[in-house]
Amino acid sequence: NHQVTANVIAQKYNELEIMPYQLALFTSLYKSSNDFLRSYAAKEKLEYAVSSIPSLIFINQFDPVTPPVNASIFQSKMTDSRAFIINAGGHGGGDMLCKRAIMDAFMNNPTLELNSDCLDLWSGD
Repeated sequence: NHQVTANVIAQKYNELEIMPYQLALFTSLYKSSNDFLRSYAAKEKLEYAVSSIPSLIFINQFDPVTPPVNASIFQSKMTDSRAFIINAGGHGGGDMLCKRAIMDAFMNNPTLELNSDCLDLWSGD
């Protein structure tokens, strides 16, 4: 029952050190997310279901739209997932050829160990 208010949005921007000013697109999306699906979706459809489908997550350390904490949120409802936090900014940055090779290996066999040596992974510091 978290309400997205102007104060919540302002606080979110304050937490994003790399976002020097508010962006109208993101502000509008945050405001509209308050009512997203609420009018016609049953309550159980508004919650994430636990998934056992093998899942691969790439997320960039400095992505203000989908920050690394989102990977943890998604993984909390996944029993078979792997996430790579890339030391890059933006939405989709990083070595795309490397990521594509990892995706191909994952799609060919989701149970194999993935070689992520070509990724510049965030160390967590």
